[in-house]
Amino acid sequence: MKKSLIILFSLFLFQIDCFSQSPIPLSDADQEKLEKYEEMVTYYASHGEYTNAVAHLNKIAFLYWDNQRTDLAIQYFHETIPYYQRINDLDNIRKVYSNIALIYLDSEDLINAHKFFRKSLQVRREFGNTLVISSGLVDLAYVIGLKGDYNEAIEYLLEAKDICIDNNYQSLLLNIYSQLSRYYNNLGMVAKANEYLQKYLTHKDFLATRSIREGYEEREMQTQVEIRRTQLEKRARELEMQLQRRIYQEEQDSIRRIVQSKEDSLLLAQERERRIHQEMESIELDRELQRAQLDKQEERERTQRVVMSYGIGVLIIGLILLIILYRNYIAKQRANKKLEFINKEIENKSKQLQEAYYKIEDQNLKITHSINYAREIQKAIFPPRDALKNHIPESFIFFKPLHVVSGDFYWFKEIGEKIEKKYDEKQHEKTVLTKKEGENIKKDLISSGNGNNDFLPIKGNKFIISAVDCTGHGVPGAFMSMIGYNLLDEITQNGITSPDKILTLLHKGVRRTLKQEDGKNRDGMDLSVCVINKENRTVQFSGAQNSIIYIQNGDINVIKGDRMSIGGVQRESERNFTKSTIHVDKPTWFYIFSDGYIDQFGGPKNRKLLLKNFKSLLLDIHKEPMDIQEKLLKQNFFDWKQGEDQIDDVLVIGFKLGDNGG
Repeated sequence: MKKSLIILFSLFLFQIDCFSQSPIPLSDADQEKLEKYEEMVTYYASHGEYTNAVAHLNKIAFLYWDNQRTDLAIQYFHETIPYYQRINDLDNIRKVYSNIALIYLDSEDLINAHKFFRKSLQVRREFGNTLVISSGLVDLAYVIGLKGDYNEAIEYLLEAKDICIDNNYQSLLLNIYSQLSRYYNNLGMVAKANEYLQKYLTHKDFLATRSIREGYEEREMQTQVEIRRTQLEKRARELEMQLQRRIYQEEQDSIRRIVQSKEDSLLLAQERERRIHQEMESIELDRELQRAQLDKQEERERTQRVVMSYGIGVLIIGLILLIILYRNYIAKQRANKKLEFINKEIENKSKQLQEAYYKIEDQNLKITHSINYAREIQKAIFPPRDALKNHIPESFIFFKPLHVVSGDFYWFKEIGEKIEKKYDEKQHEKTVLTKKEGENIKKDLISSGNGNNDFLPIKGNKFIISAVDCTGHGVPGAFMSMIGYNLLDEITQNGITSPDKILTLLHKGVRRTLKQEDGKNRDGMDLSVCVINKENRTVQFSGAQNSIIYIQNGDINVIKGDRMSIGGVQRESERNFTKSTIHVDKPTWFYIFSDGYIDQFGGPKNRKLLLKNFKSLLLDIHKEPMDIQEKLLKQNFFDWKQGEDQIDDVLVIGFKLGDNGG
């Protein structure tokens, strides 16, 4: 961890000490957005459209949050609550309380963070979703732990643990075991801390066998490697100590053998001397009469030599023993010092590893919180998928991100006469278009009424829908998705409704935003854009790398997009896109999509699904109701993928036009 985007991920990485900083003035662009959002709130609230009103209040709150005006962000989050209460939307109320709590947590105001996490938990309990309740218990326990109230934090974690075990919420259990181990350790309850640490490690192994790798797999592998390396180092030190003991024992045995050998040699020498002495005595007795005086003198001399030899031998043996004992003592002292040093090193390394482990776990928790809240922000900014049915009743959006946040996104917008008229009045101010381009766009904007509601039940004349695939996925892709989403809003708000011109201006906007003329950034996006003309009963299509599939009279047709992406390297002087028109004089089914579905590996031979199989599937199911089509596409995706990992974000949009009823 993750841990998103110019408007998303930076909210969590740069909010520290925001309440102590001086207010940052809004840029001209953000000020313009703020005024527009406030106008939309007033408009929707006055017309009773509370869902749209509260959506724009959220945008204002996030705009202030992004600019580190957290006091105003909290104010506007509070203003959303009465609207959510009016429409009885408990899920969004608990999200608002969590957002406010997160702002206070990032600013280290633990008292208010505790207060609003507790409010969020109360709403979660009313909402009744066990997963949401257990997640709220973990959030509240985390803040209480930061305050040092470890016993209270443990109570909430134990409640969350029981819920997760009853409902098989395996991923959340890992977080709970980690916090329980740390808090019991802080309370000095070592046995309990070790018990939950062991549960944590066992549970990590269990999750690894099920290939659950959403955001923490790389960190998990690194932790296991560190633990294994520590075990190997400890084993190596044990073997070294055993070797030292064996060497010491062998030295002791060698000394004993030397001493014993010396002692045996001395006994043999004594025995020889005794026998020689006896023989000499016999000889002396035989010659006693003849050489009495001489023999006595020789005997005395011989006795003196024996005594002297014996004394010298004893002295030499004693010296050897002293040298051996001294060397043995020195070796033993060195071994003891070395052993003591090794034990201290082991103890220090153990403490360092334990501290590093808790530090990594704490950082992981913060990154996970940040990415999860980034997902909530992305959900709040993007329209709900079911909102498309308000404009095209027979439609669906199959959306399955690869990670917590997505690089694929969908975008749609209704275009009324006021927006088109606004573009005509300001056409002379547009310096990015030539005169000829302006005339072509103006022709595309001609409309004469709000009829044909049987074809498309909207108030305006046109409806635009797009499926977008940004460079990358996860947090980097989510950054690009926010850039694309805002640029599409800006372009169409200025009255541009011809799909080829939308792509041209979107390309220029991405290159300008990412400074690709001078920098090394090469990110971009591929997408399909459809403009539905209610009066003319037509669908105009333009694509950047992506295609459209439509079915009429049982025949399936594919219009491929231009082989050019939005953004990235530009070698041509101007990037223009092709526009195709489809006349809808009979029931017609349309499908636009990113490449995540057709590029998925799976099947009997573990190959890509490919476009031809995707077309065959759509032809087989296109007459089914749209809700059924979405379920069949989802089921086919999982059947094809089987045990393989998902490789990319997946987005498929389908809609039907051309008969009575939409």
